[in-house]
This record gives sequence, C-alpha cells and structure tokens, in this order.
Amino acid sequence: MMNVWFLGNALPHIAKSMLAQYPAIEAWFAHIRAIGHGNAKPMSAKEALKIARDAEPAARSASDEHDPNGLRPGAKVTVSADDYGRDPVAGEIVFSNAHEIAIRRLDPEAGALVVHFPRAGFNVTVAS
Repeated sequence: MMNVWFLGNALPHIAKSMLAQYPAIEAWFAHIRAIGHGNAKPMSAKEALKIARDAEPAARSASDEHDPNGLRPGAKVTVSADDYGRDPVAGEIVFSNAHEIAIRRLDPEAGALVVHFPRAGFNVTVAS
C-alpha cells in the first residue's frame, strides 16, 4: 500500500496513467482510502502511555505445525534484523508462521505489547 500511496502523492500525474493499467489495484486502493483514519484525538504522551498500559494485546496464540525449529507459543526468544538495526527484542512467542512471528514483551512504560516481525530479514534465537 505504501508504494501506491507514495507514487500517487509524489508523482500524481504519472501515477494516474500507470494505475489505469491495473484496475484491480485502483479499486483496492480506493477501498483502503475509504476506510479513512478514524477520529484522531490529540493527547499527551503520558495519556497515550496510560492507554497502552491499561490495554491488553489482542493477538491470539497459534502454533505453526511446520516450524522447522520446533518453536511454539510460550518459547522465550530474541528477534533481530539480519542486516542493520540488529538490536534484539526479547519476549515469548505468541504465534509464528512462515511469514511472521509475534512476540509478547513487557515495556516498563507501555505495559504488555505484542510485537510483530516479518520472518524474512530477521533472525529468531531461542533465549538461553
């Protein structure tokens, strides 16, 4: 979606003729645009952190029967990029599949979080 949005905003005259060749993409993007942005309400960082602390992540636990490393929900792991920005994020697996891994971690300010990572470009290491 970002690429279509960027093209439409950076080069609108070119985007229109390019996207005309792909009516399904045009229709999909129009549908996404129609969803809108909700009702944004200005708030302080302190208010936002309180909302995050009081919320519980909605991610549901799911096991991947085909995980080649036998990783299952509840396993303690670290996830880090395999190229740059390799700061590891530690937590417990909530779910994983061939495309994504989600881990639950506790942040001192924001509380319980479930962080989602793509599998491509990231290393998952079992915590020792």
